[in-house]
Amino acid sequence: MITLLKLFSPKHNLSVTSVSQQGESSHPEISAGDLQSAVDATQLDSRGFEVWIQPDSALTQSQSLLSKRKIDTDVFTIGRRGSGYVSSTQPLRDFALPQNEPYTVSKCHCQIHLSESGATVRDMESRYGTVVNGIRLGGRRAQLKELELGPGAHALVIGPRNSEYRFRLIVE
Repeated sequence: MITLLKLFSPKHNLSVTSVSQQGESSHPEISAGDLQSAVDATQLDSRGFEVWIQPDSALTQSQSLLSKRKIDTDVFTIGRRGSGYVSSTQPLRDFALPQNEPYTVSKCHCQIHLSESGATVRDMESRYGTVVNGIRLGGRRAQLKELELGPGAHALVIGPRNSEYRFRLIVE
């Protein structure tokens, strides 16, 4: 009896052949951990796109922890670093921005959501909102709470339009 399992993604092509004791396999055996890693990689790659975030202002570039990185989770949260209590309903921050009073960045300011259909930036009911490509999301007067991103580079401003917390989102 021969069982053939094929996992495929744009970056990974894995074939695993398992042969019963009555036959021989010409393929080396693969461990369960290797198989799980390949399945996980295939699920991540099934979106068909990647999203990168990088600092885009002198302030964010000067922060050593805010380097360019690939967003590889379904939800990526940006907010203010704070010493105060973060409730269990607030997600942990992937990017924690340092800021002193007066605050213009909320502890859970905005999120980048990745799904099969694309990437979306969502303001998390912050006071000053989030600006994507010049479009205000959230804040006191904004009508929009989220914006879907197409392929290409996008400007992301955390807080008011004149905020120095600026990033570039790249959807490829």
